Amino acid sequence: MKSINYSAIPFVRLLFALLAGRIFSSYVHIPALYYVIVFVLALLGLVFIYYSARMGFARQWTVGAVLTLMLFALGMVNRPHYIFDASLTNSRHVYCAVVKKVLKDAEDKQSVIVKCMPADTVLNCYFSALLYVRNNDGETGLLPGDKLAFEGRLSPLQRTGNPFAFEYADYMHNKGIEGQFYLHASQLQRMGSVKTLSRFFYLTREKADRKLKRLKLGKAQFGIVSALVLGDKSMLDHQTKTYFSNAGAIHILSVSGLHVGIIYLMLTFFMGRIGKGALSMVKVSIVIIGLWFYAAIAGMSPSVFRATLMFSIFVISKFISHRYNIYHSMAIAAFIILIINPDTALHAGFWLSFLAVASIVYFYPKISAGLYFSSPWAKYLWGLFSVSLSAQIGTAPLAIYLFGFFPTWFVVSNFLVIPVLPLVLTGALLVVLLPYSFIVVQLIVEPLTAMVNYLMEVTQWVGSLPNATFVGLQLSFYQVVLLYATLVLYVIWQQRKAGRYLIYTLFLLCFSMFSVLASSYHKYHQQYLVVHQINGKTAVMRSDGITGDCWVNQPLDTKEYSYALKPFVLNRELKVFRQHTMDSVVLCPVAGSHYNMMVVNGDADLQPSLLNKTDVIVLTSKIPSYQIKELLKKMKRQKLVFDSSFSPAQCRYYQRQLKNSGLNPHFVSLHGAFVLIN
Repeated sequence: MKSINYSAIPFVRLLFALLAGRIFSSYVHIPALYYVIVFVLALLGLVFIYYSARMGFARQWTVGAVLTLMLFALGMVNRPHYIFDASLTNSRHVYCAVVKKVLKDAEDKQSVIVKCMPADTVLNCYFSALLYVRNNDGETGLLPGDKLAFEGRLSPLQRTGNPFAFEYADYMHNKGIEGQFYLHASQLQRMGSVKTLSRFFYLTREKADRKLKRLKLGKAQFGIVSALVLGDKSMLDHQTKTYFSNAGAIHILSVSGLHVGIIYLMLTFFMGRIGKGALSMVKVSIVIIGLWFYAAIAGMSPSVFRATLMFSIFVISKFISHRYNIYHSMAIAAFIILIINPDTALHAGFWLSFLAVASIVYFYPKISAGLYFSSPWAKYLWGLFSVSLSAQIGTAPLAIYLFGFFPTWFVVSNFLVIPVLPLVLTGALLVVLLPYSFIVVQLIVEPLTAMVNYLMEVTQWVGSLPNATFVGLQLSFYQVVLLYATLVLYVIWQQRKAGRYLIYTLFLLCFSMFSVLASSYHKYHQQYLVVHQINGKTAVMRSDGITGDCWVNQPLDTKEYSYALKPFVLNRELKVFRQHTMDSVVLCPVAGSHYNMMVVNGDADLQPSLLNKTDVIVLTSKIPSYQIKELLKKMKRQKLVFDSSFSPAQCRYYQRQLKNSGLNPHFVSLHGAFVLIN
């Protein structure tokens, strides 16, 4: 693709207007009156466009401006709306609910998203919530479309407050989730079900899952196969995810464009060349049906839906015209996705998917043409390298911002993993589609197991190589925007060959580098004192810009470190990180340049002279209740913090006890991590 014909991709401009409106509405509250105004303006806009068309579009720019404003307004109003009353939080009510989505399904517990409405109040509201169900009686789990009635307390989504860590509460809130219920299966009353597409897709994936379980793979191997084929990552353990992530191969565990692309290539290979006429129309229909059939098997997750829709549009566009524009097809796919699910604009997967495809489409031909090989194997390897590098160019800034590191050896892992992926995918699909008694299925069980073990060993090896992850570059949101603006200007310069765009590109690149250096300098001179939120445990962190020391009352497992502490270590660009186990009853001082923190980890006689040198007193659950009362009598100006070794119930008890004490204690289990920045 030598150049981009901007006049041939009108949907790109329409997409930008819709996307801008959707993002704008995420940060600005829109009153109800706005919808009436938008409706009236939309009618006036349609009338204007109609009369402009009758006059032959004498002023095309005005039509374009009106259409852009209409799509911007549509992006603002096209979003799921729920009516929620905050008085429902932390109070018991009777609810009627419908299961929208199953998040996790284990033998004794299940988590689902429900759309619910209170049935015992005059409040006219409906909203989405998380429902955690524990089941010890072997009852059938909940399915999408199930109608429920139950009495329960709606608990708020609790933020951990751990600096720079992933906040599940914010993630679910962006999906429109207002709270969570914790119930036993016996507390639910089933009121029937509604047949929905979500229910059909879930049952289809469950049937495929049962067939794959007959392979009798190990837990780790089955988790990989289930993620590869069905997009179900609930069976993956934390260690396996870490191996694939560090190796730069985590994308193969999420059914997306790569997997759907393999299915597309296999289908088009068997169908042959798609031209014109009735036969080609049949071929196109078979390819599209095959893609959506696989999407149904994979549960029609958002990533699968995006990829399948994109490839379906590619196939249709190619059939209609052999001179189709792939950027236009991508814009149409994104436009449809945003209309169907407006919240997609805020999902990282949406941006990573389209950035990867756009980057491959633009940069792959340029990189691939850089070297020529006569050997077929050399061509294949160079093509694989070109595709991998092209995808990384478009996704690296956002990936570094989201995950805090860059997989250094991603090319090596892709060389070793990608060639095996079609074989694993094909073998697993044969197991799903064919009866288990077929000789073909029996023959592929052993090779399939061997290939899955190979994937595990390769990713473990690559992920353990020296400097497997580059963590020296940490980007803020605004720095990511700057880097993508630089990339866009570079593409414009490549297309138009105008010197001023090269100057703009170099200027933005230099400004971005200066911003990163300034940010690193600022971090170097900042000191943090943090009491992290890790359920049931104590974790007190001190960092001075170079080193970080964390004191714990019991060792943290790998998952706890990865979710609570590692994001802080990466973001602050700490060169040294040490973890200490508290052996003494009193740990003091944990000193910063302006604050001294003391940790009381048991029964201790705290002298006033020691307390006077302390600004923050952190209590762990090992301290007796009577000593807390004694401590309150001695305290003067100190900040009191109850760490996360106290359960939420204990925190609420002490919160009631200290209500009239004149203190303003911080309860980490209720309020999130306690952070002091010097």
